[in-house]
Amino acid sequence: MNKIKFLRNSKNMKQAELAADLKISQSTLSYWERGDFEPDNKSLIKLADYFNVTIDYLLGRTNNPTPPSAPRPAAPNPLEGLSEEGRKYIEKTIALVKLQEQGEFAEELRPKHT
Repeated sequence: MNKIKFLRNSKNMKQAELAADLKISQSTLSYWERGDFEPDNKSLIKLADYFNVTIDYLLGRTNNPTPPSAPRPAAPNPLEGLSEEGRKYIEKTIALVKLQEQGEFAEELRPKHT
C-alpha cells in the first residue's frame, strides 16, 4: 500500500495527522504503508474519498488516480410529444437544411439573408 504513503506525502502530512482524520491508529496506518496489512473495504472507501482517488488506484490496479467523471444524462428528445405530422415536418426541414449546406439546394429556394 505504498500509494497511501505517496498520497500522504504529496499532501505534506504526517502519519499522525492522516490517522486522526481517518479515525484510525497511527500504527494501523503504518502497517498499511509498509504493506504488513491491507485496509478493509470500509477503510479503502474512506481513503479513496479522502484523497479523491479510485479504489483501483489505491490497490495498484491502475496508475490513474482520477475517478471517472459521471456519465452525462441523455439529451432530451426534441421530437418527443410531437404528432406524427409534426415529426415528419421537422425531419423534412432537417433534410432540406442538410441539402442546402451541401450546396444541392436549388438557388431559388435558398433563404434570403437580409
